[in-house]
Amino acid sequence: MAKIIRFFQNLFTITIIIVTVLFLALYLFIRSIPRILYFYHPLTSTQFLNLIDTKNPISHYKSAVNDESEECSVCLSTFENGQVIRKVKQCNHSFHKHCLDTWFRQDRPSCPLCRTSALPERIVARYRRQHDSQVHFGSKEEMLMLLSTVHRLFFTRSAVVVPL
Repeated sequence: MAKIIRFFQNLFTITIIIVTVLFLALYLFIRSIPRILYFYHPLTSTQFLNLIDTKNPISHYKSAVNDESEECSVCLSTFENGQVIRKVKQCNHSFHKHCLDTWFRQDRPSCPLCRTSALPERIVARYRRQHDSQVHFGSKEEMLMLLSTVHRLFFTRSAVVVPL
């Protein structure tokens, strides 16, 4: 009788382990579905910056007739004739091209002065959602936490004595 009980305890433990592994595999599969779907096209950082370039074109600075010099709000230096500048289309603020491009490369697709978005909100949301899912997708810490929980459950279950 004790051997039968021990057999069913081992069978139960093995079943729990197999079911847990299957759930982990299903979990990882479900997390990867957006990458598998045929209509899902990831937006790379280069494509994101190219979109910003097309929406906010560069130009060369020409001083006005009244001789009031404008300045870049990022580096606080004045614009000189012929310098390459970039104007944020939505708010018409101007900056040195390299100053604004550095700002944009830090995942800030907005005007440094007034925070107006330099791209349509749906594109920014898609890029951030994709970027966040890549950062957190399949992290080692998450997997370690899941496996330690399974491990703890396994040993607490096997230590339980079933009364006769």
